[in-house]
Amino acid sequence: MNATDTIVAISSAIGPAARMIVRLSGKRAVEIASTVLAEPPPRSFAGVARVRWERFHVPAWVYAFAGPRSSTGEDVVELHLPGNVILVRAVLKRLIEAGARQAEAGEFTARAYFNGKVDLTQAEGVAAAISAANESELRAARQLMAGELSRRIKPLVDALANALALVEVGI
Repeated sequence: MNATDTIVAISSAIGPAARMIVRLSGKRAVEIASTVLAEPPPRSFAGVARVRWERFHVPAWVYAFAGPRSSTGEDVVELHLPGNVILVRAVLKRLIEAGARQAEAGEFTARAYFNGKVDLTQAEGVAAAISAANESELRAARQLMAGELSRRIKPLVDALANALALVEVGI
């Protein structure tokens, strides 16, 4: 994982649907997204835009979030496209050709962790939610993502840090 690259991935289920999401994250997210849009979005934006696809313009919802106020702490652009797999894969290919790198599994969450947007247990909760096989596993994953474990153990961590500081002072 190279944290300086702008990454891209399909961030929704792949298949027939009303919408499919393509997400970019990184310093060049807006610049690269602009290569498929009829007009470049501002750094922070939410609205309808036109995606160029072959000779046509396809309407899409576009959300641009300026870092550090985004899910990953970086500039993020989401393209909510009509749920056509051929269209979405063509857009993804063009974004990669424009300089984005295909994100590795878990890379958006890793960037959120490294940029202080989620703690380790919340990041583990995302992975647990993805792999949940039943309702109880999904419920446990939601608790991790909500930061419940972190809130419960914070007083213990603080007490241990305080005790360690007292021991070091006494040495």
